[in-house]
Amino acid sequence: MAEVILTTDTGAPRKPASMAIIAGVVILVGIGIWYGVTRILSVTGSVLVKHELVLDITTDDSNGPVISPDGDTIVYTKDGRLWSHYLSNDSAQLIEGSDGAERPFWSPDGRNVGFFKQATVGAPAVYSVPTDGGVIRRIGGLPAGYPYGADWKDDGEITVGLTPRTRGFVNAELYSLSLGEGSARILLQPMAARGESGIMYPSYLPDGSLMYALTTIEGAGTLVVKSGQTLTILISHEGEAIAFPSYSPSGHIVYQLGFPRSSGIWALPFNGVTKNRNAAPFRITDKGSMPSVSDNGTLVYHIPPGGELRQLVRVDRQGAVLDTVSEVQEEMDFPAIAPDDTRVAVTAKSDRNIDIWVHRLDNGRKLRLTESQALDHFPSWAPSGDHVAFSSTRNTEGGIFYRRSDAQGLVRPLVVSETAWAPSWGRDNALIYQSFSPDTQGDLAYIRPWTNRTSRPFLTFPSFEATPVISPDSRYVAYASDISGRSEIYITSFPRAGMLTQVSREGGALPKWSRSSHELFYVAPSQGGEDPRSMIMAVTVKTDGKLAVAYPQALFELSRIGSATAVGSYDVMGDGQHFLVVQAIDNTPKATVRIAENWHREFGR
Repeated sequence: MAEVILTTDTGAPRKPASMAIIAGVVILVGIGIWYGVTRILSVTGSVLVKHELVLDITTDDSNGPVISPDGDTIVYTKDGRLWSHYLSNDSAQLIEGSDGAERPFWSPDGRNVGFFKQATVGAPAVYSVPTDGGVIRRIGGLPAGYPYGADWKDDGEITVGLTPRTRGFVNAELYSLSLGEGSARILLQPMAARGESGIMYPSYLPDGSLMYALTTIEGAGTLVVKSGQTLTILISHEGEAIAFPSYSPSGHIVYQLGFPRSSGIWALPFNGVTKNRNAAPFRITDKGSMPSVSDNGTLVYHIPPGGELRQLVRVDRQGAVLDTVSEVQEEMDFPAIAPDDTRVAVTAKSDRNIDIWVHRLDNGRKLRLTESQALDHFPSWAPSGDHVAFSSTRNTEGGIFYRRSDAQGLVRPLVVSETAWAPSWGRDNALIYQSFSPDTQGDLAYIRPWTNRTSRPFLTFPSFEATPVISPDSRYVAYASDISGRSEIYITSFPRAGMLTQVSREGGALPKWSRSSHELFYVAPSQGGEDPRSMIMAVTVKTDGKLAVAYPQALFELSRIGSATAVGSYDVMGDGQHFLVVQAIDNTPKATVRIAENWHREFGR
C-alpha cells in the first residue's frame, strides 16, 4: 500500500500504469427467495460462517443485495421495488412505498434505505423509505446521467458518483445531497492535469475521510482516500477498473476488481492511510461482484448467472404472438429490422460482452457483428442495408461506429465522441443521434456519413431529448423529451427543426416510424401503470403538406408478451401490421448470494 501525497490544486500526478478503461453497462442478474446454509467452519479466535441465497428474479449488478449496518438484513431490487431479507429468521418482505426503486443503499442507522429513480435514463433523483415501509421521501435531484454508487453519512449528507454521459466511468464525478436541501452540488471532479478520467463509488471511512474509485486517462483502476486537501493512493491496478469499495472492520478494504466484467472480489489490508503496512491485496474469490460489508464485518456479494434469456417473436397489432424468429440469446434488446425485412440487428450478451448480432428472419440463424469488451448497443441500419451503425464505448473516446452487415471489414468510427449514442439512419443518408451536454443535458445532432461527417446541432434545449428517429420520407424527426416535466413524444421538421408537435398524451418513449411515414409508434404506460415501457401506441401522421397528428390509439401491452423489462424491446416491420418484440423466456439461470461472517478468518490475515 503505497502512500502518495497529492494536493487538490497543485502538483503533477504520479500516473499509474496504463490499461484499457472498461466501460460501464447495465448487466441483468436474477433475484429470488431460497435460503440455505452451505458451510459452518470453526477457526481459532472467531467462527467463519457462510450462508447462501439462491435468487431467481432479474436484477442489475448495482441493484443489490446490500447488507445493513448491523449485518442482519440485505436489501435488493425485485420487480422495480425494494425487498428486504432478514438473515436471522430467513424471511423476505416487500418494502412498501418503494415503487420504481433502483440501486439501494442504507442509512447509517439502518432505519431507512436510500435509492434512485430513473437511474438508467434521464436525470435520476434520490429518495429514501423506512425499512419497515412507509412514506417515501424525495431527497433531491441530480443532473442527467448515470449513478455509480452512493454513501449516506451520519450527518445526513449523501454522496453520489455520477457520470454525466451514457458511457462507463468517463467524466464521472461526485455530487453531494443534504437532507432538506433538495438540490445537488458538485463535491469532486476528475482533473485531467492529474491524469484523472472518472471518480465514482464513494465510501466514507470510520475517521470521516472519503474513499473513492478512480479511473485514469491512461486507464488504471485506482483506490484513493481524500482527507482534507490530501489525496492518498491506496492501490492501483493495471487493466481493470475498481468498483464497490467498502471498509471492513477486520482491517481491510474490500472491492470488486473489473467492471462491468468482474474478475473477482479482492481485499487490501488497511490500517489507516497514515499507517503504511506495505501489504499486497489478495483475492477473496475469483467469482462474484458487488461486495457489501456491514459494521460488524459480515461480507455479502453475489455470483451473477448468465443474463436473462430472450428471443424475438413476431406479433400482430393485437399483440398475438405468431411465431419465433430468432435463436435465444442473453440480454437481447434494441431490435432493428433491416430495410428489406430479411434480417434484424440486436444487442445481446455472450461471455459477458455486450455486442451487436444480426439474425436472419427466414431461418433464425445469427451472425456476430462485433466482438469487444466495450459496450456495443442501439443498432441502426444504413438505407442500403449493407451497413449497421451502433453506439459503442470502444477506443479512448467511444461514440458511434459502423460495420458491414455481413461482418466483413473493420469496425469504423462515424462520430468520435463519448457523448454520442442512439443513432438513427435516415433514407437520405442523414444519421441523427443523441448527444449529452452538462449544460443542456440530452441534445440531438446529425451527420451525413458518406458526404460530410461534420456534426451539426439539431436540438439544443435545456430539457432532455432522446432516441431520435428520422421519418422514411426524411421530412421529420420524432423523439422523446421531458420538456413538459415527463417523457413525451414530439415531432419536428428535418433537417431544420421547426415547431414542435406533441404526439403522446400520457407519457411516451422509444418512437418508431412506419415505412410509409404515415404512422408513428411508441411505448407508453398502460392504464394505471407507472412503467413507461408497457403499452405499444399507434398514431396516424400526415407528413405530406402540413403536418397533422391524430389521437394516439393503444395496440397491445408488452407485458402480455413477457417483454416489459426490456429497454428497447420492439421494432415495426415494413407492412406496419407486424412487430418484432423481445420476449423473455422462463429458464433464466439463478444467481447466488453469499454471506460470510468473519470472512477474513478463511485467509488468516
